[in-house]
Amino acid sequence: MGSEQGFDVRVIGGGVAGLTTAVVLAGRGARVGLWTRDPVERTTSAVAGALWWPYRIEPVASARAWALRSLDVYERLAARPEVTGVRMVEGVLGGTTLDEVGAWAAARLPGLRASSAEEYPWGPGCGRGCRSSTCRSICPGCGGGSRPRAGWWRSAR
Repeated sequence: MGSEQGFDVRVIGGGVAGLTTAVVLAGRGARVGLWTRDPVERTTSAVAGALWWPYRIEPVASARAWALRSLDVYERLAARPEVTGVRMVEGVLGGTTLDEVGAWAAARLPGLRASSAEEYPWGPGCGRGCRSSTCRSICPGCGGGSRPRAGWWRSAR
């Protein structure tokens, strides 16, 4: 690990967004300093989940490609949950019909189906296969909220 000096970038915040930013920058060769008020395991992100979907992003073709590339990354991380803390779980994408999902995503989501009224009583939606991921730590190799490998971690407390 480094010291406080000599960083190319300092990332403020150790939640999912900060850790992801730090990991991506470090993976591209930057010397990253990560400052966080709280240890990773005490952040909201440690217990938060996310829904994978390119929600109303343009240009549509690019957003779909980005979404599929991101899904590949999430699935690779979820293949090692004991190391990454990332897990894939089934979820319901409310207010979206199977027709609206599109072949580009349906082909990539095995088991995709319309949700039942019990799963989503507010109207039609798709369930099984529309996945959300829950992560304790988005930092590959960190496991269990420990310090990121590439960079320097310091609690503000």
